[in-house]
Amino acid sequence: MHPDPIMLTDKEPMEHPEMNMSDLVERSAELVKQHVDLIRLNLTEKISELVSSISIAVILFLTASYLILFAGVGCAWWISEHDLPVSVGFFIVTLVFLVLFIGVLTIGKKYVRLAIENIVIKSMLHDKEH
Repeated sequence: MHPDPIMLTDKEPMEHPEMNMSDLVERSAELVKQHVDLIRLNLTEKISELVSSISIAVILFLTASYLILFAGVGCAWWISEHDLPVSVGFFIVTLVFLVLFIGVLTIGKKYVRLAIENIVIKSMLHDKEH
């Protein structure tokens, strides 16, 4: 007899119905446990990816902050060497940073937010495919 793919054992369905039911209950419990373990592993993977992404973002933010800080101080000092008071050099650099900040804030709401949403959606769709 060709085994039925739904059957969990090689026995005939009517041969030992109580055994088949107990096997089915045991197998179902095992499958539920495996499913819970799989969900737990997937959740652990997602959390570790999130933590690593946040860590990288924090490191990049701190590095960029120091880079911008020292570049701004250097530019302000360089501007002040051209027969201007140091305070004028710092004021000019502050105005440049203010214009850049307003530009990024304006563009960021429209384009950066959309780009981040697209990345998240693609990531979620990619996970569902695999």
